[in-house]
Amino acid sequence: MIKYVANIMILLGMLGCNPTQHIVGNYYSDNKSIINRVLKINQDGSFNYYAQGDLIDASSFGTWKISYDKKLILNSDESLKTGVIDCVEEYSSPIELLSVKLIDEGGLPLGYAGVLLNEDGTNGFAVDENGYGSIKFNDLKILTISYLGNKYEYILSNPKNNKLTITIRLQSNESIFFNNEIWKVRKNKLINNNNLILRKN
Repeated sequence: MIKYVANIMILLGMLGCNPTQHIVGNYYSDNKSIINRVLKINQDGSFNYYAQGDLIDASSFGTWKISYDKKLILNSDESLKTGVIDCVEEYSSPIELLSVKLIDEGGLPLGYAGVLLNEDGTNGFAVDENGYGSIKFNDLKILTISYLGNKYEYILSNPKNNKLTITIRLQSNESIFFNNEIWKVRKNKLINNNNLILRKN
């Protein structure tokens, strides 16, 4: 009887134990770091991240999980994701003329952005001040848009479509997007793939 009760107690203890509980808390970069970083791992599965320095003042938020090999995985909220967020593809005659309209998520034109066609680097053009441009080109599969020093890639769903209206969420110095960001979990500290160390306080 005593052995039976002991086994029940052990089982209940195992069921009540949360293996991720020890990860919850606040993690900080070293005081000597040029950029002050704070990562808050919250009990509800969410996280908040802050990075502040002379040339950066950015943040992120989203969800976290523990992988099968016991690493911390961060995924930022989709609202922080930059790049092409919408594209209206249409077919227009003549087929050999490709036209592109580039706008930001507020509908404003991305004037004078560069557009590289496919991946060979030999064909491209710049849109005008209204975000519009055209060129004789067909069989387009992928295009790369360059704007204010950043590049955004888009893969067409149908190479026959030759009239594109592309909406881009521009990169921001105020936000950071984590896409399956991996951190090694050590006792009271986290280490990312660039060997950045955050210590629990």
